[in-house]
Amino acid sequence: DVLLNKSIDKIKESIQDDLVPGKRWDKVVTLTARILKYRPNEAGILALHAEAVFHNENDALNWRSIIAVERALPQAPESPFLKEKAGIIAAKTQKFRDLFLRYQKTLTGKDFKSWNNLATARHLMEAKVDIKTLVERGDTQVKNLEDYFQVISEDPTKYGSPEGAQIVCVEPLSETHGFVHFKYKALPKVLRMEVESEGGVLKLNREEDSPVPVEGL
Repeated sequence: DVLLNKSIDKIKESIQDDLVPGKRWDKVVTLTARILKYRPNEAGILALHAEAVFHNENDALNWRSIIAVERALPQAPESPFLKEKAGIIAAKTQKFRDLFLRYQKTLTGKDFKSWNNLATARHLMEAKVDIKTLVERGDTQVKNLEDYFQVISEDPTKYGSPEGAQIVCVEPLSETHGFVHFKYKALPKVLRMEVESEGGVLKLNREEDSPVPVEGL
């Protein structure tokens, strides 16, 4: 469409001539996102969008900036900005990613003992509160922690991911604290697990809803 292409070229010109020099990153985010609706694989716009998101988030490595960088990198692998940020993200998130994958193996392998060792004391305490409530209501399926684990270990198969969940992004808050955002194939939302240090060891809290939108994932 000639008119659409002319409109996009005009927007790109405005971004490069006015908004980027003026560091109007909020506007750059909005306009590059608009272009990407029509040109989702345009490398230059993907890279610029990721950079704008990063700066608009005050240069923080949060889920918004991380997802933008990781989406853009395959299309613009030679971008110095993307390569630098991807390296930082990988270095800061690998231990959280590895821990989550170990957690997934406990679920898919039905390994209660290993799961119990990966869970924080807070996670186990909250699970016990849930179990007590279920018992008081007359539930006969979940009477103890091992029963509880058997129920949650059904989730990967239940939601169409028998090999485990797909990681959407890993968000480091500090060296010992972060979130792993993930989704199952057949569950129309993103979940997250908090990682924190307990006695010098990284452990996991329970699953909860993530603020990451499912659209486009």
